[in-house]
Amino acid sequence: MRPGKKLIIGVGNSERGDDEAGVFVARQLRQAGVETAVHRGDALALIDLWSGFESVILIDAVITGAPAGTIHEWNVKSLPPAYTSQTSTHGLGVADAIELARSLGRLPMELRVYGIEGKSFAVGDNISAEVKNAAEQVIQQIQAEATPPEHCHSPSENSPPRPWLETSPMRTRTRNISAIRNKNYVRR
Repeated sequence: MRPGKKLIIGVGNSERGDDEAGVFVARQLRQAGVETAVHRGDALALIDLWSGFESVILIDAVITGAPAGTIHEWNVKSLPPAYTSQTSTHGLGVADAIELARSLGRLPMELRVYGIEGKSFAVGDNISAEVKNAAEQVIQQIQAEATPPEHCHSPSENSPPRPWLETSPMRTRTRNISAIRNKNYVRR
């Protein structure tokens, strides 16, 4: 296991219309410097691909009956039956790979799936505008998760005072909890 290591996997086929959704997301994120992989193969190859990663995000085109471009987000425990029963253009589908990995004890610690509702999967079709727009929203979401929020950076002179923390160049320590509860903040 690679502690703290995250992998983004785009699943799909760029020659089958909206099935390109996951591939599109992975390629765009890779250009932005995010570690990604593209998967077009079977379930065992997908399990091998995420092997050793602590956190995995899969992006795939799905058919659940929702309007094209709808973004579904599931964790490994909440994949709906409608998603797990769909036939796949990849042989065994993503849901089949997840269930197989679960039974083999090869799931990553965290596994999320972004399913982008597709409408056209014919060979030679281009990705639809609705699916491409949804894919761009998924890209923004993943990039936002990878970028720490502004308020998590080191405090500046304009930051509000934090009496419960005392900072020195060599260490940071938390003041005694009872002093915080009693509001007996003493600046040393």
